[in-house]
Amino acid sequence: MSLPPGPSGLPIVGNLFDVPVDFQWLKYAEWSKKFGSDVIHLDVGGMPVVVLHSFEACFDLLEKRSSEYSSRADTPMLDLMGWEFQITSMKYGPRWREHRRALHSFLNIDTVRRFRPRQQRATHTFLRRMLDASSENLRTELRFMLASTIMDITYGIDALPENDPYTQVADRAFKAGAIAAVPNSYSVNIFPALMHLPEWMPGSGFKKHARKWKPVTEEMVNAPFEETLRQMESDSARSSFVSLSLEKARAKDDIAQEEVVKNTAAIMYIGAMDTTVATLISFVLHMLENPDIARRAQLELDSVLEPGKLPEFDDEERLPYTTAVVKETMRMYPAAPVAVPHQHTGETDDVYRGFAIPKGSVVIPNVWAMAHDELAYPEPYVYKPERFLSEDGKLNPAICDPASFVFGFGRRICPGKHMALASTWLTIASTLRVYDIEKAKRPDGTPIEPKREYKSATLQSPEAFECNFVPRSEDAIRMIRESAEQNI
Repeated sequence: MSLPPGPSGLPIVGNLFDVPVDFQWLKYAEWSKKFGSDVIHLDVGGMPVVVLHSFEACFDLLEKRSSEYSSRADTPMLDLMGWEFQITSMKYGPRWREHRRALHSFLNIDTVRRFRPRQQRATHTFLRRMLDASSENLRTELRFMLASTIMDITYGIDALPENDPYTQVADRAFKAGAIAAVPNSYSVNIFPALMHLPEWMPGSGFKKHARKWKPVTEEMVNAPFEETLRQMESDSARSSFVSLSLEKARAKDDIAQEEVVKNTAAIMYIGAMDTTVATLISFVLHMLENPDIARRAQLELDSVLEPGKLPEFDDEERLPYTTAVVKETMRMYPAAPVAVPHQHTGETDDVYRGFAIPKGSVVIPNVWAMAHDELAYPEPYVYKPERFLSEDGKLNPAICDPASFVFGFGRRICPGKHMALASTWLTIASTLRVYDIEKAKRPDGTPIEPKREYKSATLQSPEAFECNFVPRSEDAIRMIRESAEQNI
């Protein structure tokens, strides 16, 4: 039985040198078109890699056959850097299930709804701070908004607007870990046997990098957890994932669960922060480029909401066009253009559409390709929120919701999906309600055209650009100030 089509490789190394370090998803999509198949095969240094380019293929393998496609490939560099705690890269098995159970117990829809007031409070604070902030501070302000919510919900800790020690450490650790997670970023990820080389030998420079970053990773996991422990000991801890989970574990005298809680808390924090920030910055850039779309969403918000009222979560069903803007933002430039690879762990080779999927294959969902599928989304490179609407202006359930693939597949779907969607929707709707997002201007009054530039990274976010957040009216300023004051 033949393998799925793919580029021919060299002896021994296969396609190792064909896969680029940057923008791999674009090369994968190019091969998919060249070979006329949404399933392609690569040989990367002897490791079979299967890349999936359609929602159908991902659903068939990662959902319907999840018992054989729910594990992860080895990422030795991440392990060396101290990321063994992360559920995203854990092998499928009892340890993974234990951590997953802890996450789901707290991030299910019902529990997430309980924390909506905290998300709303952080969003209103963001609106207030943007009255005085410049576009240079946009990313910082969005990160503070998300950090405020996540640190509060996870640890019961208040994040600082600037120079927050927990956020700074997490940011450093995440950036290093994101690079290490790319399969061909370090030689040890492709040739795990290199782990056994002594650090002084040529070709083992990765060990020096790992030794440098492991303490940073450990600080990210331990520091906020230990702060919550101190608050619990002094009876000053707020209700949070950590405090509630530890109280439950201690009531059962389950000491081992403490490590699971600590690991899971760190996962909640790093998993939600940068993906949501990347999506929201892309939204701002889309509004700069498409002011007519922003105005249409504002007309809907103005006609549906009462005067002087900011949007609330319960308003979502009454705001289909605004919701379509959220969906199109997630689709156009998905924050994670390639999902975390799965691994086929069946006892024998699998068969799909007459092709052999070798046992042990690394299976990569190309999210970018799914988001730009011309059959699912005609004119995929045009920003068109109305593609998600029916002729009557309501959301069209026949159109594939990007949320069905940007958060992963099967048993490895992101457990923070509901919280991330809620934060994204509320921030976009609230921002459009009170602000016009305008192009910055030069001293002579001419507009500065924003540049759409994205660096290749595990998480895709626009490079810095200039813009102005301009309150839509005096009533908008009043809404911003009053909502922020109510949260004090």
